[in-house]
Parts: sequence; structure tokens; C-alpha cells
Amino acid sequence: DEALDEVDAGKVYVVGGIVDLATRGMRTSVTRATNAGLRAVRLPIREFKPEQTHTVLNIDAVVKILAARRSGLSWDETFERELPKRQKKERPKREKRERVV
Repeated sequence: DEALDEVDAGKVYVVGGIVDLATRGMRTSVTRATNAGLRAVRLPIREFKPEQTHTVLNIDAVVKILAARRSGLSWDETFERELPKRQKKERPKREKRERVV
């Protein structure tokens, strides 16, 4: 469960999202990468935005984050600018309502 440190222009990044979404909890992309001898990493959201409770992102958001980090922004600046608004703050939990029959 290694976090990405730097975005290197000389490397190819494969974003594993669609397959993993369909097989929640299976870590399909990580397993395939490891089996192919490739390095699998995650975005360091937990390290830089520990208040985030939900770290699943759309592929376009991940690509924007990688591009922003590659452009020279710090991780803090990158996440502040590129994390979708719906994920910037911890959402309050909904109160459960009693069901009236």
C-alpha cells in the first residue's frame, strides 16, 4: 500500500479505476500490476488530507491530480485545487429516520 511521492514525466501511469469499481474490494488493478512485475502505488490522500473519509476518485480527477503534481504544485496545493468539491470536506452523516408504517 505504497503512496506515490513524485510524478515522473519519464514514467507511464496506468489508472486502475473501472475494473476496481466493478470488483469492489478485490484490488484487481494492484494484483494485476504486481503479477506483471509493475509497481503499484496510490495517491497520498491519507497522508495529506487525513480528514478525507472517501478516497475513491473518478479517472478524470486522478489524471488532473497527476498533471497538477507534475506541473510543480505540492501535494497540498494539488489536492486543494483538484480534489472534487464533494470530497474536500468530511460529509456529516445522515440521521437515520424511523420508518412510520
